[in-house]
Amino acid sequence: MNRPIRNHGKRGTLAVARERVYRVLAVRGEVSVSEIAREAGVSRRYVYRILGELSSRGIVALHPGKAVLVDRKALVLTWGFMKRPILRKYSVVAYFYPREICDIVLFSGTAALWILGRVLYPTMGTIYVHPEKTGELMEKKNPKGYPLRIIIDEHIFKYKPVKIRGNFKLPFPEQFAADAIAEGLYGTEALEYIR
Repeated sequence: MNRPIRNHGKRGTLAVARERVYRVLAVRGEVSVSEIAREAGVSRRYVYRILGELSSRGIVALHPGKAVLVDRKALVLTWGFMKRPILRKYSVVAYFYPREICDIVLFSGTAALWILGRVLYPTMGTIYVHPEKTGELMEKKNPKGYPLRIIIDEHIFKYKPVKIRGNFKLPFPEQFAADAIAEGLYGTEALEYIR
């Protein structure tokens, strides 16, 4: 079915909740479990479960009440592979000309790499739109544009986007790298942006 992927509210699916925990870890690096739970909108128990998995892989170090990210690239790889089945479940949603939607969306994955000049086309890239802007985005569909996946997600907009090449906005590097890995095309290129 051709429909946008929607990250629903606080509860959402387990994959969406997991992604939110990964986002908080990627942005904050060292953070308390309570802050992760609050910022991700999930229970502390769920956070501890995810942190336990990441700790057993050497991705985070657990200290009483907090986590420290120790292997950023491993987190991004884990995140990207976790997200891959979610993206594969959905068809390409719509065709757009990126310049016509740059003030509405965040470009991620292959679309972000295109903006950064690393790939020739944004085809099959991911774009994030805030739920309040979905209608405006859908009005700009153009069958002659590039096929892009739409993810409706207000959580990602809590983090300051990176503006580049005029009005294009990207999420933080860990997010667009995880999305590139999930898309399955240009993960290696995206990992170069992870410090």
